[in-house]
Amino acid sequence: MGDVDRIPPPRFQLGDPRWVLELRYLPWPVAWAACFGRPGPLHVELGFGDGAFLAALARRMPAANLVGVERALEPTRWALRRMRREGVENVRLVLGDAFAALVFLFEPGSIEGLYVNFPDPWPKARHHHRRLLTPGFLHLAAHRLQPGGLLTIATDDHDYALWIAEALRDTPGLESVFETPWVHALPGREPTRYERKALAAGRPCFYFVWRRSGAVPAPVLPRIMRGEASMPHRIWEGDPDLSQVAAQLRGRLWQDGETIWRVKGLYRAVEGRGY
Repeated sequence: MGDVDRIPPPRFQLGDPRWVLELRYLPWPVAWAACFGRPGPLHVELGFGDGAFLAALARRMPAANLVGVERALEPTRWALRRMRREGVENVRLVLGDAFAALVFLFEPGSIEGLYVNFPDPWPKARHHHRRLLTPGFLHLAAHRLQPGGLLTIATDDHDYALWIAEALRDTPGLESVFETPWVHALPGREPTRYERKALAAGRPCFYFVWRRSGAVPAPVLPRIMRGEASMPHRIWEGDPDLSQVAAQLRGRLWQDGETIWRVKGLYRAVEGRGY
């Protein structure tokens, strides 16, 4: 679990480094109203790049609390510099994986607007399992949206657009706000840097805006993202010579009843003498 003390203070202070949050240090889920120091509609962008789209959203919706999630450090630095330069105060940046952030940091039915702009299409068939917008992810996204909340997706890859449209149609509780699965223009939208390049090159963009219009059953999460389970363990009491213990245990294999033990590695404690 995360450390509550790592959440920024209620009053946002421009330039305070703690307003860039690491997923691993956050409590699950986050009390976002306390994090921002105020209540407000919650909007989330997954994969914010240089932060231009997120900053534009924040300016257009000053009463909203906006959270950006990005797994790469360098774009997070770009976005942080942008928020400081433009004086954007209603944004928090989370450094971490998009799927994990959606699982752990947001309550069901808590997000008013969720945005995914130009995710990697992984065009080769053998790489499709790496795509973010899988049926499982979209089910999770629908579950995190509040009733009436909007999921907005943008891509310039035609094959990926077909994949997304099919997955959205099979996602419970979602419906397109348009008569078609996507449209090729969204008036008033702030384009991302990649989006401007795509349009300048003459590539059509596909914009999905789907609304949560019904009940969404709880999604089945990957086993690694489920709650903790108990496992066999042993506690070594006393004060042995740890260097000798390490030498004797490394690589050792033995059986205790139905449990087979193997020491695969030893890790020294950051503080103290423990392994």
